[in-house]
Amino acid sequence: MMDRRAFMTSLAVAGLGLAGKSGPALADATEMRRRALDFQVGLPERPWLLGWQTMDAPTCAAEPGEISLEGRIPADLKGSLLRNGPGGHEVFGHRYRHWFDGDGLVHRFRLADGQVHHDGRIIDTPKWRAEQAAVAPLFDTFDTDVDGLSFNSTPDSINPANINIIRHAGRLLALWEGGSAAELDPQTLAFRSFVTLSPKTRGLPFSAHPRLDRDGTLWSFGHAGYAGKIVLYRVRPDGTLHTAHLIDATATPLVHDFMITERHVIFILTPWRYDRKAKGTFLERYDWRPEDGGQALVVDKDDPTSQRIIDLPPFWTYHFGNAWEDRSGIIRFDHCGYADPSATTSDFRQVMRGEQPTGGHGASYRLAQIDPRRGSFSEEVMIDGPGAEFPRVHPDRMGQRTDHAVILLADPDAGAEHPHFTTTAMVDRESGRIDAFVHGPTEIAEEAVFVPTTGANDNAGWVLQTVLDFKDARTRLKIFDARDIASGPVAVATLPYAVPLGLHGNFVKG
Repeated sequence: MMDRRAFMTSLAVAGLGLAGKSGPALADATEMRRRALDFQVGLPERPWLLGWQTMDAPTCAAEPGEISLEGRIPADLKGSLLRNGPGGHEVFGHRYRHWFDGDGLVHRFRLADGQVHHDGRIIDTPKWRAEQAAVAPLFDTFDTDVDGLSFNSTPDSINPANINIIRHAGRLLALWEGGSAAELDPQTLAFRSFVTLSPKTRGLPFSAHPRLDRDGTLWSFGHAGYAGKIVLYRVRPDGTLHTAHLIDATATPLVHDFMITERHVIFILTPWRYDRKAKGTFLERYDWRPEDGGQALVVDKDDPTSQRIIDLPPFWTYHFGNAWEDRSGIIRFDHCGYADPSATTSDFRQVMRGEQPTGGHGASYRLAQIDPRRGSFSEEVMIDGPGAEFPRVHPDRMGQRTDHAVILLADPDAGAEHPHFTTTAMVDRESGRIDAFVHGPTEIAEEAVFVPTTGANDNAGWVLQTVLDFKDARTRLKIFDARDIASGPVAVATLPYAVPLGLHGNFVKG
């Protein structure tokens, strides 16, 4: 089990920056207002920036009579597609510096009886409520230092709950990765409370990318690269904490996602590392050091003290699809790999200023393998960019072999009037076949979600895809037969408004 006192001491020593200001210069109100003006100036020339415009109101809703429906909703597709991401990019005219800074916007498409309902809201976390009351930004974020940070701030007092949303053990959870999971009301989507799994883990970081094992166990982690630590959580199917184990990560890497197999938990420790001497925002304190190379950390599920480290070449990855072990013990996985993290450090700042991203930072879709016994690593590129992201697989086969994955592609030859994701593709990793659909030239595609149906194949089901049409200022939900993406959607539901682009989502049945 974890020694929380030792861990919290290590956070303090590392200078997390939550107990007071650090760095020579803070972003004042004038800079944030200037950024908001620059964004509005850039919007007419680059109308696709609509995806990064802040939510007009705290809530939105549309009933079936207000939603245009083409085709038919599959009869066996009943439940809700929930999505989350930064949607509050400005606080009373003060615009954040980075896409990942904004307050969480959770919204859902409810599918039942052939109809579609939609609702959403900015998550009313304690941070959001305090800033609404003050009529001003108060707290530091991922990449914006705000003059006014309370000296009594804790991770959850600045938690925007803005990356992912899942349901586990009957609770609807909005996830960040610097603090606790936020429980939402399943009816209204309003904030209820931060989840405390145990007194020892109160307020500690909890990943936005947990992995659900086939027995209902939820595996997660808390990244604290600034302290050289990773907290590994094992949460029982009933939502209670089984164990929380502290793992040393002395190289202080930034870790966003991880993987599980039948027997192991795998972390890819890239050379994007925390510099304890650096000043500035949280993001600015991370330094890309490719000369150091990376590592794969393989941890035994039943005995987290049993660990193996395999050296890797330098690369950055946001998201993994799935991992599994073959009979010889070799771990195979898929991911979207970047040469470096410059998409985060440049592109996602540029769009917030209303600028065209410089580009050249796209990922390739890769198939990799680790041999823990020999300490070897190899990989092959299946789709050579220029932009591949958000791999998703059959959710009930996490940690087991899967041959299919749904991914997004940013194809510059697709005829799009924007530089973002254009194409949804089902990839057969065994045969190499790619079944793809290109969206309209003014539609920006978001992460697709795979909803399985009864069947032996791991591509039997439906793919749910949201897109933002910036020309019509509308958000659409497209539903595809997962075995025939190229034929186009079997149903399209168009909202009477546009929802800012988000990050992640999941389907909740029922």
